[in-house]
Amino acid sequence: MEKVLDSEQPDLVVHNGDNITGGCANATEMRQAMNNVVQPMEQRQIPWVVTYGNHDEDSTPDTGMDEEDMLAFYRSYGHNLNQPSPRGVTGSGTMNLLIRGARGQRPVFNLFLLDSGRYAPSTIAGQDFAGYPTWDWLRMNQVHWYTETSELVEKRAGQKVPALMFIHIPLWEYRFMWFASVDSRTAADHERAVAKHGIIGERNEDECPGPFNCGMFSAILDRGDVRGVFCGHDHVNTYVGDYYGVLLGAGDVDIETHLVFAGDLGIDLTANDQSIDPLPLPDGRRRK
Repeated sequence: MEKVLDSEQPDLVVHNGDNITGGCANATEMRQAMNNVVQPMEQRQIPWVVTYGNHDEDSTPDTGMDEEDMLAFYRSYGHNLNQPSPRGVTGSGTMNLLIRGARGQRPVFNLFLLDSGRYAPSTIAGQDFAGYPTWDWLRMNQVHWYTETSELVEKRAGQKVPALMFIHIPLWEYRFMWFASVDSRTAADHERAVAKHGIIGERNEDECPGPFNCGMFSAILDRGDVRGVFCGHDHVNTYVGDYYGVLLGAGDVDIETHLVFAGDLGIDLTANDQSIDPLPLPDGRRRK
């Protein structure tokens, strides 16, 4: 992280879920893990935000520290820009972050950050999820929040404001794009998809969306402001494509993006030489 930040010199860092693992035994270990993750940005005074992934939440049932506690801890850092979710919106930290022009207060870009949850419930209407994906999904109130916020930003700006969206658990459209198909998943389908959607990168594991299609992609097409959706969750996938005018993953259409791997920076992550000593915790002073 430190080498990437020093090399890329970003203006903003987004940690898109699974920021810590589920192995924390108590609240102190959770705070230490979160603290170690954010120190590279804090030490460099770089603004940053987080979304939540399922592994961030895996420790919460046993530590007495839930998502709201995690959010409050993150927000205690001076360079964090996270905000609580609006009332009635599922999850923690669902928010939008407006980037305003250098001359004046008119927004010129927007970031949507959504909490895509953890795991599907055990049952719905007495039916379990055996045979279906057991991850969580964006709820309709989150889709409505995106639509309403997008409309409000456009009204205040006097025009549509281009945006990116960050979620942890992927939409079903990621898998559709890889094969240019809903049902057929052959090598020939993927070759057709590469030509159709300009896909580059690797797919080393199946996408793991939730059991239901939440409708967010349809809402994005309807609003026409989100230029790209970035997900985490599938840790060894690195692909990107243009799915009907919206980037899924990371790549370049109206924005330029690229991936940086540890090996690019001469770092061998298989070596047992990474520090695990907890760094000093914040002093509790909130940014002004």
